[in-house]
Amino acid sequence: MMAAQTDDFEEPQKALAREIGISRHGTDRLVPLEPHSQFQPPIRHAGLWTMETMAEFALGTAALCLNNLSRGHIIDHAWRFGWPATTEVWGFVTEPYPHPTLQPAVIALRSLLRDWHGVVDVLATERSSWNPRMCVPIVVTYEPGYAEQFIRGLCVYALLEEMK
Repeated sequence: MMAAQTDDFEEPQKALAREIGISRHGTDRLVPLEPHSQFQPPIRHAGLWTMETMAEFALGTAALCLNNLSRGHIIDHAWRFGWPATTEVWGFVTEPYPHPTLQPAVIALRSLLRDWHGVVDVLATERSSWNPRMCVPIVVTYEPGYAEQFIRGLCVYALLEEMK
């Protein structure tokens, strides 16, 4: 049963990753890095700091901020996208059901990420790869050419917040 469900969402998820790549990064080669609901924000990072682990930590921090700003759980049906056949993560998509705190949380996250060239796009419900016309796709990525600044900025932010 689960395999059929995964197959049902695989093509719309690939199409959305490609669309994000074209509209935000000028490439049609971005792909989902895992099936829906596989991205769970890490609480802490342990181990070797590489750009890959820093990217994971940074995106996890953005996801946790989105949840905290909404005072709820809106990282739902989330998945990461990136360059094919690598561990290079370019962002994540979460597709929550509409909630009254969603819009203020997105506005607050945009404000927080602005200094590090982060981008938060809210797409029309019709473009949801999980549940079209019911879920709201939210894309978190960075402006082209600013991956390192985005990743480092969010990592420093997370570490400073943890020290409070």
